[in-house]
Amino acid sequence: MTSRAESQGLPQTDVPAPHNERSCRALRTLAVILLAAMLVLASSQAATAQKKDDARSDTSRTTTPPTQKEPRRRGPGATVTDPVERQKIRERMKRNRDAGRSKSTEAPGKTQTARTSRRGATNPIWVQHGPARGPYTGPVDKSYTPENAPAAPKLEDLEELASITQYGITWTFDKPVRAGRFVTGDYYFVGPATVVRITPKPLFGQEVVDHPDWKLIEERAVKEKSTRGYAGKWARNGSVLNQRNVDKGGFDSRLASGTYDASQFTPLPMAMKPGDALISTVSAPDPLYAYSGHGQPVQGAAVLTCLKEPVPADAFRPGFCDRTQRIYLARTLKRKLLYKLPRLASAPANLDDWARAFQRPWIDIVRWGFGNPEQNMVRYGGSLVDNTSNAALLLHLDYGDLDKERLLIGYVQYGIDLAGILRDGKTPDIFRGHGGFGAGRKWPLVFTGIMLDDGELRAPNAKHPSFKFAEDDQTSYAKEYGPEAKTWSGYDVVFESHPLQRPVPNELSHPSKWKKTGNEGYRRCCTSKHWVGTVMAARLMRAEGDWAKGTDDAFFAYMDRWMTEDHPAQLKAICEAVPRFRSRVHDRIISSGNMGISLTSPFMKAMWDRYRHSLPEPLKP
Repeated sequence: MTSRAESQGLPQTDVPAPHNERSCRALRTLAVILLAAMLVLASSQAATAQKKDDARSDTSRTTTPPTQKEPRRRGPGATVTDPVERQKIRERMKRNRDAGRSKSTEAPGKTQTARTSRRGATNPIWVQHGPARGPYTGPVDKSYTPENAPAAPKLEDLEELASITQYGITWTFDKPVRAGRFVTGDYYFVGPATVVRITPKPLFGQEVVDHPDWKLIEERAVKEKSTRGYAGKWARNGSVLNQRNVDKGGFDSRLASGTYDASQFTPLPMAMKPGDALISTVSAPDPLYAYSGHGQPVQGAAVLTCLKEPVPADAFRPGFCDRTQRIYLARTLKRKLLYKLPRLASAPANLDDWARAFQRPWIDIVRWGFGNPEQNMVRYGGSLVDNTSNAALLLHLDYGDLDKERLLIGYVQYGIDLAGILRDGKTPDIFRGHGGFGAGRKWPLVFTGIMLDDGELRAPNAKHPSFKFAEDDQTSYAKEYGPEAKTWSGYDVVFESHPLQRPVPNELSHPSKWKKTGNEGYRRCCTSKHWVGTVMAARLMRAEGDWAKGTDDAFFAYMDRWMTEDHPAQLKAICEAVPRFRSRVHDRIISSGNMGISLTSPFMKAMWDRYRHSLPEPLKP
């Protein structure tokens, strides 16, 4: 008798032989069970699809309890479980990428030294500021000098306004006020007066829950429901009157890792008097790019200042933490200390993008950058120091006077705001080194001190020795740990990515003894490669001594090491001693043979190669 398998040309092992009737009945029963299970599964999937369709049609936002743990996702919207909201994030990221492509393709000056950014745009230097891009729209249209210095206007010459609008934020007063603008474009009014309404409306407590556009977030580092002290004190579009350097913010209760402080949220009405400064914000809509701390819940911010009298048109805005309201004037800037060096091939054609990057106030007051406004500035320390380093060098190239002036004004204003944070002094470790966080703040301070001839700022650690800056915090001389101490690779200067966690740097022991490889990873990914421009700008202005007052010059010695050490040999030794390190480093970088200075931007590296050992003659003010 020929079996069914044989008649169909199948191997005998693929089906059981039908000689046993009991086996055949069992197979038929099993087939029926499988068919029933498939029908149940198909019905369940159809019901799920219908629920998703219903959810898409419901445009209202509701607070839902946490769902069961989802599989880990990577990329845009990694922590967002709803597929519709994930798609919104992807579309938003695509718009940002497209904006980068269109902007970069309009700019000339591309060379073989240009690099392709992760966003897909090819630029000699990529301005790392996400959506904070586009043409400069500030008011700077001239350079103010002692020869054309404007006088302070009379009070009656100022415009009388019932409300003031800037960067999507409107402040409305209880009565018309006399208002003017600083050289940066930020507004002030002569007080006192009371702000009775802000648009968009600041929301606090139950107002957040009741508003149709918001829901409480309980994901990863954002725990609005379970964080102690948050209940009934949630916030969106928050404003803070007279911000202090307390390393937390009252702008939005989605600030990651407990960096929200409800006590800072200032409710309406807000009575303002001379000496006051009001930071108002616009909250970013959900879903954020991520809720791990990498998303930016604050979308935009503006600063409104109350003065006792009008100031000249070239006055900088006082630092938002400075209650003495020290006024600096653009006419006093020591522009003769800025070189006009020939533009290298890797330099951008103009400074428009860079002027825009520093145009809006950098509200750099929440630890780890968790409160940095997305449309004003970057969040992560590595990106921030990359911006401040590149801009510091661009100011020494032969661009047009107006081109440089627009960048200069914004850069110095950031330094003035940092000065207010420094002088407040309440949290002296807000910019300490911690992985990629903290860097990029000291040089804008030093530079601003040089340009405005302010000795306290040009040597910030001389008067404030306990104030920590990442570049100094993460570098030191090996002799501090013993008279014969050296790094495992033989150097006298040491890098430690997390000095608070590891008082004795990893580099003082051989890689085979490392418990963790994070130090070496952060050394290469998020710190050293961005610091090159800072060091070169300081050397061009002969500011190494000012930088080192109250601390030391280990930072400069370390950067000489970084730019000359044998990175391929080091990586090979590390990967042999610590196999897991190779798995944590991108294969494309390992295969390039040099996960080191090759990651520094072509522009910064070219400036180093050209001027590190051949500085131009020093300039005099």
